[in-house]
Amino acid sequence: MTFRMTNPPLVSIVIATYNGERHLEATVEAALAQDCSFPYECIVVDNGSTDRTFDLLARFGTRIRVLTEATRGAAAARNRGISASRGQYVCLNDHDDVPTSDRLTKQVLELQRDPHAVLCHGNAWRVNEELCPDPERPVFHSNVEEFPLFQGEVVRRLFEANFVVCPTVMAPRSVLMRCGAFDPRFLQYGEDYHLWLRLARLGTFRFISEPICAYRYHEGQASRARERMAEGCLRARESFLAANPDVRFRLGARWTNFVLAQRAFEYGYELNSLGDPNAARRFYARSFRARPSLRTALAFAKTTVPKRVVKRLRMLQGTSNSARL
Repeated sequence: MTFRMTNPPLVSIVIATYNGERHLEATVEAALAQDCSFPYECIVVDNGSTDRTFDLLARFGTRIRVLTEATRGAAAARNRGISASRGQYVCLNDHDDVPTSDRLTKQVLELQRDPHAVLCHGNAWRVNEELCPDPERPVFHSNVEEFPLFQGEVVRRLFEANFVVCPTVMAPRSVLMRCGAFDPRFLQYGEDYHLWLRLARLGTFRFISEPICAYRYHEGQASRARERMAEGCLRARESFLAANPDVRFRLGARWTNFVLAQRAFEYGYELNSLGDPNAARRFYARSFRARPSLRTALAFAKTTVPKRVVKRLRMLQGTSNSARL
């Protein structure tokens, strides 16, 4: 069906945007073209945009509800939309990601199928700026053997790795309000992962294996952005454990420390590969504090060696290997 706003809507689509004029129109059009038999509403929260976002949204008239506020980050903007929503379910969508026409129908059916479900998420197409699929990795989740791990009771699996794609999430509004929704202290990264962890503690997840959203990925992220993302993910885990000591006990302190150490090491390795040894050193140090190891100590030490020395040592190593042959 085409868009209808009636009282009350079953689903509230919440789109948070900041300077989203380039992609926002296509996203809102897709949100208003959902093929479903129930009423829903579309709420767009303009998080202090300085471009033509507000003028673009005005074209949609009364078909959408527009909320404006000062720039306070994605968490605060999404919370504003959730608080203003009237639907039984809240559907999250980012301004540059396009939902499929059957998204709402599929997710409502999944949530209604499980009375203990607190979140439904799904697969997503990975597309570029022009919505063309990534030829090397067209979807986020391609290993069908992993699909069963993405639903049910997922606290352990989710703590190990964040497998939830944010713009594919739908959750009961009552559950979001009960747990406080997004933590606004996470200003840039990690606020979504932190919420998924808290929700996983309250109930079960549902997963739709077919893509229900086209997710735009942006290549060439600077090491500084990657550092903030890594920091957000680690902070989400640490904050979750600090607020829920029973989870650490249930999962095992030794195992949770291993996961924290392993993820910090991986972030450090990635940042070092991006040419940022100072940031890498900080993550290697956090990895060592969580779980001391010789591997981490050596990786940390390597970041203190000048690049010219490392290059010379690699050349010498290559010469030595050739001599053995």
